[in-house]
Amino acid sequence: MKHSVHTSEVRPNAALPVTEAYVRVLITGICGLVVDSDHAPLVVLMPDGRQPRFSSTDPSAEIPAHRAFVMFPASASAGSEREPDFTLRNGELGVCLLEREMLSLAGGTIEPLTTGGGSAEIINMRNICTHGVVAKGSVAFPPAGNVLAQVNLPSGHLSVHTLSEDNYSFEPRCRSVSLPQEGKLAEVVAVDLKINDASTLLLQSHAFSGSVSAGAITLSLAGTTPDKPLEISIGNAPLPDLGRWVDATPGGHQHDRDVHFELYYTLSPGPPPLPLTIPVRRATKVPHASNCPVALMPVE
Repeated sequence: MKHSVHTSEVRPNAALPVTEAYVRVLITGICGLVVDSDHAPLVVLMPDGRQPRFSSTDPSAEIPAHRAFVMFPASASAGSEREPDFTLRNGELGVCLLEREMLSLAGGTIEPLTTGGGSAEIINMRNICTHGVVAKGSVAFPPAGNVLAQVNLPSGHLSVHTLSEDNYSFEPRCRSVSLPQEGKLAEVVAVDLKINDASTLLLQSHAFSGSVSAGAITLSLAGTTPDKPLEISIGNAPLPDLGRWVDATPGGHQHDRDVHFELYYTLSPGPPPLPLTIPVRRATKVPHASNCPVALMPVE
């Protein structure tokens, strides 16, 4: 299904529009993808995991603090209303932390592209536990308090990528799910967009109730091609591991069980029956992004 979003250029005295521009949005970390919502073709939900906590199923395992973020080339954000909170890779990448806000895209005519992906898969929470669905209040705007940030994207196609050969298996499975679930995790989900008649892309911030409004992130579209799109990363991850992921540095938090899945259940209508269903690793090498995968979450 193909969706288009048309908006007008909003910056005064802007440069002449770029005829065709290309953007790739990469999604990683604990992000619930809602693809069957009336609010937008794709809603990215980030559960509020800013406070570290101990796992309810493994009291010896701590879930580190997760922060929602958007990351972009710093060179493309010159003149942006919103300044990065910090930079990575010697200043090449700007990072803005997202707190109690929704991001939406504006600028020109935005259309999703159909591209190929890898052999990995996005975990469908319903295939793990039938209780792993998103509450309607978590998708509404403003959402329930357990949502840290939202991103609305005009996309009808998702491609998936993996950086490792690690397999997963789900044990124990929810009693309402009879078939074993196993395979390779999608560590990164990509959304490819084509933008016509715009020189910049705006990431507009819409504050939740009681939050302070943040300025828009304005990114230049000059020089983008299908093979060299403007890359924007959206995620919900421990910040120390974000730096490791950017620099492809080994290390990061690892667990025998991926206790991070508990954060997804905070988006559900009610607590699931215990014990929570948590993926169990078969391999010993667990990179960060594989440890915090994105998941598809149907709406109740």
